[in-house]
This record gives sequence, structure tokens and C-alpha cells, in this order.
Amino acid sequence: MKLRQAIFWIHLTCGCLTGVVILFLSATGCILAYEKEAIAWQERGYHSAPPQGDASPLPLDRLLAIAAATTGKRSSAVIVRADTSAPVEIDFGHEQRLFLNRYTGAVLGGGAIRTRAFFDAVTGLHRWFGASPESRPAARAVQGAIDLTLLLLIISGGFLWLPGSLKWQRLKAVTFLRFGLAGRAREWNRHNVLGLWLGFPMAIIAITGAIMAFGWAANLLFLITGSPLPESAHTAIITRHRSHQDAELKQPASFVDMQQILDTAERQAAGWRVLRLGMPNPADRSIAISIDFLDNSRPDRTAEMVVDRRTGAVLKLNTFSSNSLGAQLRLFTRSIHTGSAGGLAGQTAAGLTSLACCILVWSGLSMSIQRLRGSAMFARRALRPEMVNSTAQVTTEGSAGSADIEFE
Repeated sequence: MKLRQAIFWIHLTCGCLTGVVILFLSATGCILAYEKEAIAWQERGYHSAPPQGDASPLPLDRLLAIAAATTGKRSSAVIVRADTSAPVEIDFGHEQRLFLNRYTGAVLGGGAIRTRAFFDAVTGLHRWFGASPESRPAARAVQGAIDLTLLLLIISGGFLWLPGSLKWQRLKAVTFLRFGLAGRAREWNRHNVLGLWLGFPMAIIAITGAIMAFGWAANLLFLITGSPLPESAHTAIITRHRSHQDAELKQPASFVDMQQILDTAERQAAGWRVLRLGMPNPADRSIAISIDFLDNSRPDRTAEMVVDRRTGAVLKLNTFSSNSLGAQLRLFTRSIHTGSAGGLAGQTAAGLTSLACCILVWSGLSMSIQRLRGSAMFARRALRPEMVNSTAQVTTEGSAGSADIEFE
């Protein structure tokens, strides 16, 4: 009983200290569950049937020239889809994009600007609490600490869920929702039942969140699987800087057309659904292309290709299976956290889990407030001399009743 009481107070204290933040992260995570589908629905009007006959899409270089003339800016990426009715998306940084008809070159618009801006804002709140880029490392550390605290709450809550007796009535009270209850009994029932059925997916979300927040947590994946640690960010920056300097010193006279590079990628990536070409700097001798075979953010259905801009030949093709086991697990972390690894069903499960976490926090804080009010009421009664004897009796009975509610 002493161990159970100690775990209860740890659970209660951690929940009260971090409950509001967990509620905030759960609510924003629930909103982001269908981000991709919401944006795709908003931009469905940009799709158009291809022209009749043997009409061919315009060369990619022509589409890039139209986009540059329209915006007066240099593009940062081009997204081409295998769906012949889909437009070509040309990005100009994170906040601006342009959709073009691939057959006529007509400018269709800038996409679902408000919807994307809304989800970008919610994403910033969910990942970094809306902090500036300079403060994001600290914000991610706080978020990681909250994820670890949530994991502690799940583990301690699982211990407290175990009923003191295996009688069916007591098992039913903490296993199934009971409708018609009110007040503290209702919150207690919801807290135990939701914690039981959704504790495991919540733990997965908490663990993956901590891995994304802390470098040491991510490195554990490599150490556990015996995989080599990934290259540090500082080393990667130095390598890219040196490669860029070498490219400036050895800049070739000319490059092949972007359409030729796109044709090479289409031939080499059989079954592709989406190709994303990152626009290189003028002096870069190669171009990186992201390949998605499912259009569903699953890392095991993606690949990375590097093409030589001078010859159009493929220099490197990195598939998911070419990574170490630790790298594969790390790549899956984000898609598991968001539920996208399981497609629409996975996103729904992640959204419902986030919603259930909101209810868990609300019910837990509600019981804590009611507990505090009850303690304050007994304290006020104890101050009245004529109530001393009756207060002692009520306190004793109340403590026993509280133990039945809190610990069984």
C-alpha cells in the first residue's frame, strides 16, 4: 500500500505540473491528423483532364521559365506527379508555390494558401510552441521532457489501474465506460478506461516524440541495433560547404536540360508516384531527387536519387533497404508519431489517441481539483471547535472512501 501511495502521488504531481502542456500538445496533434488530406481536398480544383489525342506535357524547363516570369523569383523545388491530371507544383521557399497546367503552362494559382498557413502555424505550435528559430532547440528540449513525463504517467497509471481485487464488478469499473455517472465518479471511470485501452498507442507517440526531440534518444536506436551513428549535423554542414566550394572552382561549361533529368528519374524509378526535384544552385554539379512510390509519407516506399547535371546520368540511388537498421527505425519515427505509417487508418488512430489524451488530462485535472476542494473543506471544518470531534470521524471515513476511489 505504501508503494501504491507513493506511485499515486508521483502520478498526481507529474500530471498536475505538466497536464496543461500535454493537453496543448494533444490538441494540436489532433488538429494535424488530417493535414495532408485537408490540403489535397482544398487543391482538388487544380486537377484537369489531359487534352485529347497525343498531346505531350510541356518541357520542364518551359514550365520553370513561366513560373520565374510570373513570380520574379528563383524556384527551390519542383513536384511532379504520375497522375496525368495533376498540375506541376513549383515551390519558391516554404511559404509560396505555384501550380501550372503541365500541358498548356497556364498558371492555376498558388494553392490552398490559407489552409497551408493554418497548418503551418499549428505545426509550429506543436513542435516548438511557436518559438522563433533561435529558441527552437530549447523548445524541442522542453517538448522532449514533456514526452518523457507522459511516458512516466502512462507507466505509473498502468500500475495504479490494477484493481485491488479481481472481482468482476471492480474490473468492469476500470475496463468499460459507464454512462449515467456524474462528477468525480464519471471522471474516474473515463480516466481509467481510456488509459487502459489507449495507453499503448499513447506510449508509442511519447517515445517517438522523445526520439525526435533528443539526439541521445535517437542515437539509442543505432546503439541498440548495432548500427553506426549517423554523421553529425556540424560535419554534414562542413562537407556540403566544401562540396559547394569545389563545384564553384570546377564549374562545367553547360548542363543538360531539366527535362532530360526528369526523364532519367522517371525511367530509373519504375512505379513512382511523386518526384520532387530540389532546384540546385547555379554552380552545383548534381541535383537531388526524392522519389515517393506511395504518396503516403512512408519511408520504406521512398528513395533518393542523385543525378549528374552535366550528363544526366544517375550518380547514386539510395533506397530504404540500403540504410542500416538504426537508420531505418529513425526514418520511421516521424511517420509512426503522426500515424501516417498506417495510411488513413493510422492517421485516424493517432488523431483519436490524441483526442483521448485530451480527455485523460481533463479528467485527471478535474479529479485533482475536486480532491483539493475536498481537502480545503475539511481544513475549514477543522478550524471550527464545535466540529472537531465530528471532523475527525468524517476525515477517517473520507480517507477510506478516497482509498477505494483512488487506488482500487
